Amino acid sequence: MTINSWKAIEESLSLKCKIVITLLTIYTLRIIGARIITKRARRKFREQHGCAPVTCQLPLRDPFFGIDFILKLMRVFKEKRLLETFANDFYRTVGNTFLVERGSQQTIFTIDPENIKTVLALKFKDYGLAFRAPLFNPELLFDFTMDTGTEFLFGESTDTLCNPTKASQEFTKAFDFTLKDVAYQARLGPFRRFQGSRSKAHDAYQVCRSYVEHYVDQAMALRTSPSKREVSRKSESKSRHDSLLRQLASSGVSKEKIRAELLSVLIAARDTTSNLLGNLFFILARRPDIWTKIRDEVKQLDTNEPTYEQLRHLTFAKYCINESLRLHPPVPSNGRMAYRDTVLPHGGGPNGDQPIHVPKGSMVNYTVYAMHRRKDLYGQDAEEFRPERWESLRPSWFFLPFNGGPRICLGQQYAITESLLVIMRFAQEFTSIQSMDPKPWTEEIALGCGNANGVHVAFQRVQ
Repeated sequence: MTINSWKAIEESLSLKCKIVITLLTIYTLRIIGARIITKRARRKFREQHGCAPVTCQLPLRDPFFGIDFILKLMRVFKEKRLLETFANDFYRTVGNTFLVERGSQQTIFTIDPENIKTVLALKFKDYGLAFRAPLFNPELLFDFTMDTGTEFLFGESTDTLCNPTKASQEFTKAFDFTLKDVAYQARLGPFRRFQGSRSKAHDAYQVCRSYVEHYVDQAMALRTSPSKREVSRKSESKSRHDSLLRQLASSGVSKEKIRAELLSVLIAARDTTSNLLGNLFFILARRPDIWTKIRDEVKQLDTNEPTYEQLRHLTFAKYCINESLRLHPPVPSNGRMAYRDTVLPHGGGPNGDQPIHVPKGSMVNYTVYAMHRRKDLYGQDAEEFRPERWESLRPSWFFLPFNGGPRICLGQQYAITESLLVIMRFAQEFTSIQSMDPKPWTEEIALGCGNANGVHVAFQRVQ
């Protein structure tokens, strides 16, 4: 190779290096410039809204990635003490609103009712979603709510309690697996991309999709067949209700959209109510005095097929449901991401009562479980199950078992009414309820929250 050829290659490489260096310099300057502009804009925003620095900040050994914080959360989750840790170790020792800062990512944790009201309602548009014979078998609650939920949503029940089919049993099993998988994926966060094969999860998702799709196809066929529509209307009039599926099918929504909506609503229709009832029966088995009061109230109803109005008059039973939702909310924590620079009313200044700035992209997490146990909101007996407190206590933003604002749970009245009916029928059939397991209530968090040890209780029938 000649000397001239070497010189040409060197000049070419030199030119390419210069271009790369120039582009990298421009890119770096643009990033620095954008950050300077953003920093100035946010400083101006804080001044305009009178924001103070966040009063409380959780100290981290690793301020860049927060590895120590993540490892602690993973450890207490495995020990089934995540909710207890947030309530007792974080909020009570750090503050009702505190900041966790990992590199450039900020997360605000709060159990301040005014802050939560701001996120869920007042500034709703500033935030978005970020993820045996005598023994009572707790699985029966899941089967019951699955049956009622699918009948309400699909127009046809899985009937897992009385007449289970192979298809309905496979669907229920796959549905349980997918809920646990979704929760696991959420905990992994950005690390989920490093997982290995997920064939079992994909198979479970396919079972769920196929099962629901069968009913969706039937409903879609009714949309195009006048004769089938007439038969469907007669069937619905006999059953005294319409299904969500048929309403969606008649609205012109796509099959994929209908399937996704039904599965999403079924999660709430099934797990929320079953966890609520399971947690309540766990407590009632340890409080015979309360069970006696419930039975005395139910005796006033001379029917086992009550109307909605009759159920509403079961006041003490409703207090028990509220108290169970307070101590063991089915969804114990939630969060939102700030879509734009915004403000929370509390958490800043020397006393924590001044507004704080929430930068765009920051997370605001609120722990309902911990807020529901604040003694300054519920009294010194906040850790105790006392239904009578609801005689004078009026629910506000410090009581959020079903969330609040525009995204409040659409099925909250359905869940409460269904729970009242179950409690009423149990009170009519059984004189007493006794705990068969001395272990304390232990959290089991998936998409909802129930007792990890199950609900092992025995009932004595009315003679």
